[in-house]
Amino acid sequence: MRIANGIFSALLLALMLGILYMTLQIPSSPNPNVIGASYVPMVYVIVGILLSVLILINSIKEKAGEAFKLDKKYFLYVLIAIAYMFSINIIGYYFSSILLIVLLYLLLGIRKWSQLLLIPILYALFIYIVFERIISLPVP
Repeated sequence: MRIANGIFSALLLALMLGILYMTLQIPSSPNPNVIGASYVPMVYVIVGILLSVLILINSIKEKAGEAFKLDKKYFLYVLIAIAYMFSINIIGYYFSSILLIVLLYLLLGIRKWSQLLLIPILYALFIYIVFERIISLPVP
């Protein structure tokens, strides 16, 4: 597990550094009082870099243990993530996100209808209010 975590953290760090480079290419807002389009990606990149460094430090400190085992549902989750990325362009961000959350909840064993419907709809509403109304950034 130690080697797998080290490789994962190195790949994640490389990915975050690539995204950081792309985020720095986004033009800043002409008005200094308005948050620019690069603000949220920059926050995510900083958090991703910190987490990947913490995983790397943890993998260095970790003693050699059991072999890395991949969960059987891993490829299903990857397939769902890829389908989600393509569905955003076809049916839109909000509807795709609601379907994604409901599908992942079902796969995780959550069966309460209140959670299956309320949380995805509240999430979509939150994103709409924050991005489209407050920040004025269109969502696909």
